[in-house]
Amino acid sequence: VIVKNLEKENTTEDNTDNKVKLPEETIEGYEGKEYSTPQKDIPNYTFIESTQNTKGTMSKEPIEVIYYYAQNTTVTAKYLEKDNTPEDNTDNTILAKEEIQEGNEGKEYKTEQKEIENYVYVERTNNEEGTMTKDPIEVIYYYAQKTKAKVEHIDRETGEILKEETKEGKVGDIFETHPEDFEGYVLVESPKEPNITMDK
Repeated sequence: VIVKNLEKENTTEDNTDNKVKLPEETIEGYEGKEYSTPQKDIPNYTFIESTQNTKGTMSKEPIEVIYYYAQNTTVTAKYLEKDNTPEDNTDNTILAKEEIQEGNEGKEYKTEQKEIENYVYVERTNNEEGTMTKDPIEVIYYYAQKTKAKVEHIDRETGEILKEETKEGKVGDIFETHPEDFEGYVLVESPKEPNITMDK
């Protein structure tokens, strides 16, 4: 009886190119003798499945028993404040504790968006769920801070506020303003930039 411990791959019908995780073992005996093979613990790997002949009765022909393992890996979900350098996340403000899922290559995973106080969800990377790979996976959820912008229509002579308007939004939103008609008044001055990008 030949016992092999291999890394599981997508080509189950062909094991010749599977990585060998432990030296193969040979159990010697004779036709009709009972045999049993043990599953091994391999560091950084998870047992997935085996052939159906892990124990039985020896035959004239050699018997091959295979145990399949998958490499351990992780998926990390990060919750960051969106900034102007999307290609570099090292300086983004961390808004919530990252969530780490442990598993093995081939295992399905799913991450979740969080509600974060004073922030609104904006976007995420396109791998929020899927299948784990040998290489660790990083999922990023981006948020923008909630903010307010205010426009005032003022009597230039007295300083009296004729009308005040406040808009709630998030950092990066465009706040559009427009002149208004007030009885007995004429517009004498307007801001150089009537439309502004909302900031913190």
